[in-house]
Amino acid sequence: MFGMQRPNSISLLQMKRCKVNGCRHSYAHVTSAHICGDCGEKGHGRMECKSEEKKMALQPFLQDRLPAWGECKIEGCVDKDTHVTRCHPCNLCGNVCGREVCDICNSKTCPLCRVQSVVDPSYTVFTSSSCVVCMEEKTLCIFRRCRHACVCADCLLNMD
Repeated sequence: MFGMQRPNSISLLQMKRCKVNGCRHSYAHVTSAHICGDCGEKGHGRMECKSEEKKMALQPFLQDRLPAWGECKIEGCVDKDTHVTRCHPCNLCGNVCGREVCDICNSKTCPLCRVQSVVDPSYTVFTSSSCVVCMEEKTLCIFRRCRHACVCADCLLNMD
């Protein structure tokens, strides 16, 4: 068998995939992870939404799971066997972004210029400047859009 190795293209065609009619990303998730664009429920799409008969036709595929080599690699993902990493939903808002937290949820307002910007706490700088919020700790975090490095990690976590 393949184990954790990536199989050849013939095996990719046989892989479990979304069976929802018209799904544009059928090889990125299984049927149970498909979110309907009309009602927001999982397991069917817009074309099946108003038809119980069409929803019932998808029932046999709701137990499908991706093979281990194709599942989501985001640490702590509870449904990792239903989607690939690039289709991981944001842990805060649920939008598909391929990361634990999307840029929208990870954005903060810079205390210097008041511009809304994404801040990645893992991307840090070391300066001799003090945090403009607590005035005690050294600044570490950079606001991507305005490029200000003006807050410490603790104050960043407490910002709205």
